[in-house]
Amino acid sequence: MKTLFTARILGAGTLVACTFTGAVAQQAESLGDIETPHIDHLEEVHVISSPLNQTQQDTALAITMLKDEALRNAASGSLGETLSQQVGIHSASFGAGVGQPVVRGQTGNRVAVLQNGIAELDAATASPDHANSVEPLIAKRIEVIRGPATLLYGNGAIGGVVNVVDNRIPEQTLENAVALETRYNSVNDLNSQVIVIENNLGALNFHIDASRRRAGELTIPVAAESEALHALHEDDEHEEEEGHEEDHADEHLDSSSGVLANSSLKDWSANIGASWVLDAGFVGLSYGKVRKNYGLPLGTHVHAGHDEHDEEGGVEEAVEEEHHEEVEKVRIAMQTERWEFKTQWDLSNNLIQQLEASASYTEYKHQELEYFVHEEHEDELEEHEEDHEEEHAELEVETGTEYRRSGSQLKLIARQQPAALLNGELTGAWGVQLANATMQAEGEEAFIPHTKLRSNAVFVVQQLTQENWIFETGLRAESLQLKPDACDEQNNTFSASGSVVRKLNNNSNLTAAYSVSQRAPASEERYSNIDITTCQLKADPETWVAHGATAQYELMATGLENETAHNMEIRWRKHTGDIRAEFTLYRSNVNNYVYLARTGEEFEGLPIAQYEQADAYFQGWEAEVILPLAEWPASHWDITLFTDGVQARLQSGDNLPRIPPLRIGSQLNWHSDNWAARLRATHVAKQDNLAAFETPSPSYVLVDVNMDYHFHINVASKEYEAAVFLKANNLLNEEIRHHTSYVKDVAPGAGRGILMGLRASF
Repeated sequence: MKTLFTARILGAGTLVACTFTGAVAQQAESLGDIETPHIDHLEEVHVISSPLNQTQQDTALAITMLKDEALRNAASGSLGETLSQQVGIHSASFGAGVGQPVVRGQTGNRVAVLQNGIAELDAATASPDHANSVEPLIAKRIEVIRGPATLLYGNGAIGGVVNVVDNRIPEQTLENAVALETRYNSVNDLNSQVIVIENNLGALNFHIDASRRRAGELTIPVAAESEALHALHEDDEHEEEEGHEEDHADEHLDSSSGVLANSSLKDWSANIGASWVLDAGFVGLSYGKVRKNYGLPLGTHVHAGHDEHDEEGGVEEAVEEEHHEEVEKVRIAMQTERWEFKTQWDLSNNLIQQLEASASYTEYKHQELEYFVHEEHEDELEEHEEDHEEEHAELEVETGTEYRRSGSQLKLIARQQPAALLNGELTGAWGVQLANATMQAEGEEAFIPHTKLRSNAVFVVQQLTQENWIFETGLRAESLQLKPDACDEQNNTFSASGSVVRKLNNNSNLTAAYSVSQRAPASEERYSNIDITTCQLKADPETWVAHGATAQYELMATGLENETAHNMEIRWRKHTGDIRAEFTLYRSNVNNYVYLARTGEEFEGLPIAQYEQADAYFQGWEAEVILPLAEWPASHWDITLFTDGVQARLQSGDNLPRIPPLRIGSQLNWHSDNWAARLRATHVAKQDNLAAFETPSPSYVLVDVNMDYHFHINVASKEYEAAVFLKANNLLNEEIRHHTSYVKDVAPGAGRGILMGLRASF
């Protein structure tokens, strides 16, 4: 019945879209140009994430690229939400303020998030409630490598890479340009503004950008608590806490019906960069700062500290005894500062064609602020949420935990001169990558010790291009040292890959790739609740610290070995012509896969989970087809059909947790000179392939409509370009429970909302 309903929705969507006069507008690379041509071929765009400067058509990598108008339409406050409509990519939400990217079912410390090719140093991999510090609203493009990329980006990229590229260090001479955008969303009273300024003084080019975002509580179509979780509460057999838990379950259900409580957010960013650009290359420097303040949904964060009350009735009883009728809310206040340096120069010698060096230094901090607000003063929370000192003084705020991370990175690449070989051309790149970082957590919920990280790596990539064939191979060796006080660990990882691209004709190719990728266990897997005097798990459970965001005790494992993934992929791509398509099949067999498994035991009312290792596999498919429907001199219709799916299991047959379900959909587009319209319908299947202790996620149909109008403004005899846009999200007001989310059962996705805005370029 649900399948029939979905088919009707997709069919109805096609008919409704015919009423719109619109087009998918393509904005030019320059900030000063907004154009709307019908494009029947892919541009020769070079993939920045590849050290060989390949085009998207010539690389064996599974690349998703969002740029120009497509990126502007998709851009959201979180990186995961921005990318979530791309095949093979989902979002792991934790309320409205967090959306970590999920690539082929993997996230966290298996998906590297980069800014301009260098890793972001934040705390997102340490916990699902930590937001990525990168700002997608002012990105120039976002590139995603779907699949292993340890060869290029090291230990944390075994599942994929998300590279957010901006223009803060200009690599070419800029023209005088200003771009502005403002938008409003009814679903949470979102107001956001973006400004980008670029200019040059001869060879000196500079870039300035800033963004600001404010949003209230998120409107949701159902009660915050899912039916599955509510049923579990009703079946709870814990007699001594039965009345207490049922009261709170009802409270969360009632108070959050129609709105996701404590989901408001505020953030801003500011960046400045400059470069000296000459014919042979450039050198530049940039500085940026990001601040975020967002709430965690009610019921998603537990107390983890111990005090004099804990001996009697546990943490929750201690909180109630101390604060009585107060309501706890938890917010995260995050700030990061980042310096970047980059230079690139063309050489004229016989060996090296080009040298490139990039470096960054980052200081990151966030505080997990616990509010104990009297019910009559709950409205004051939003008024003071950004000024932390006022919060502490007026609203009884406690800093539960403070995370700090800082570090520097350096990457050097030498691209060799092309050479004739085997009736073809051999190109290649050699690289060195160095990183030093520290991570520390202080406070009642600090379950990972102060840890230092040092990484040294070398890599080489070679490509042989013949008339109809492209052969590519690469190697990487990396030494990684983790040192929490005296409990240091030394790991050496090795990655290798080989691929072949067969050009079938001028429009299409066939790719086959095989790689071996290794990942050393991360600090949270090695050191959660470690006793640093013995380098073993703390022997006394009374000294354990719970992970508040996941509401469980997470325990380290000793003797963890490197993960080793054997990855196979085959892909057919038609990249030019009226019909464009891409079909991909992949499988990854992972030896010694590290995962967190609940033991079935509890301590002080919270589950106990321990890191373990076992062999596992990921396999799936991705498909996308763009078909022309009709064309007239001034307009053009086309439709995009897409689907993806992934299966992830241990070799024992047990399912891995939080794996996205099957997804299938279509998007109808109509192109015109000035108008743009898109109707998108996506059916997300029910996820009932569950890991232990998971609840099923219901299916839903997500329908969105997007319209743009592009026009010109004449001011003082000068013509400027602008666009107004309107988007209706979740038109059916469906209940959306992202199975990738830790908090799907208490924090559903947004309900029906209208987004509108204005963009202008001068």
